[in-house]
Amino acid sequence: MTAKKIKLKQVDIQRIKAVKDILSHKQLPHTTIQHLAYEAGMNRTKLQYGFKKLFGVSIYTYQVQMRMEKARKLLEDTDRPIKQIAALAGYNTISSFSAAFKKAFNISPSQWRNKHQ
Repeated sequence: MTAKKIKLKQVDIQRIKAVKDILSHKQLPHTTIQHLAYEAGMNRTKLQYGFKKLFGVSIYTYQVQMRMEKARKLLEDTDRPIKQIAALAGYNTISSFSAAFKKAFNISPSQWRNKHQ
């Protein structure tokens, strides 16, 4: 049985782009997809499908990319402790932040900082 293809109208595309802007600029680390769908005025399934179709990544993957980009810049541009950068990037523990950072960049946060300062 094949999945039914979801049709995206122009208004849906605009709403999905608005969600991407929210994720890019506000960087709300713990925003749920359900909340984003509510804010966009569309159902969760259409939002998830449309986001992946338009941008090539899932909403979750995009959120992680934005968090890692923020962390990378903070490591390069500030002397803030890594624990504080982890919190600013939306991680509750330094170990979960370090694991996510290493997965994204193949290097630990402290090694990244040492290499780029």
